[in-house]
Amino acid sequence: MLRLTVDHVNFSNVPKFYAVNGRDVEIPPNWLLVVKSKNRKPRIIPMNPLVRTVLSEAVQDASGSELVFSLARNGVSSVTIRRGFEKGCEAGEVTFGQTKAGGLTWHDLRHTFATRLRGQGVHELDIMQLLGHSSIAVTAGYAHGMTTVIQSAVDKLAEPRGEVVEFARRAS
Repeated sequence: MLRLTVDHVNFSNVPKFYAVNGRDVEIPPNWLLVVKSKNRKPRIIPMNPLVRTVLSEAVQDASGSELVFSLARNGVSSVTIRRGFEKGCEAGEVTFGQTKAGGLTWHDLRHTFATRLRGQGVHELDIMQLLGHSSIAVTAGYAHGMTTVIQSAVDKLAEPRGEVVEFARRAS
C-alpha cells in the first residue's frame, strides 16, 4: 500500500498499461496495480466507489510517479498506519494486539475481508485472486464460515419445494 504510486491507479474509463519487469500489465478502469506483492508478482485489484473516492482525494495535485501515501504529502507512513489502527481499535473498544487474548491486528483485516466475501457468496477462486494467494488451501484458512450464513443454508432445506419435487413425490 505504501509503494502505490499515482500511475498504479486507473481512474479513467479505459484500460491503461504499466510496464513491470519488461512487460506491460493492463490496469482495467477503476482498478489499481500492486507492482510488488507479497509473492513478488504484480497483481491488479478492483476499487469500489469508496476506495476510488478516497484515492482520488489522496492523489489530487500529485504527479504520476509520486507515492499516493507518504509522510510528506499526506502524513501517512507505516508508523502512522500502525498507530492509527491501534487508536481506531481503542476508539471502537476493540482489543488490539497480537499478544492479547482476542486482540486484533492489521493482518486480521485480510481474514475479515475474505470471510465477508465468502458470506456474500463470492466464489472461492475470486477470493483467492483478491487476496493474491497461489492456492485455494491458503484462501480456505482466511475465508471462515459465518454462523448466520451456515444457518441460512440449513434453513433453505425447509423452504417450499419446487414443482419437480412435488411431482416426483406424487408419482411414487
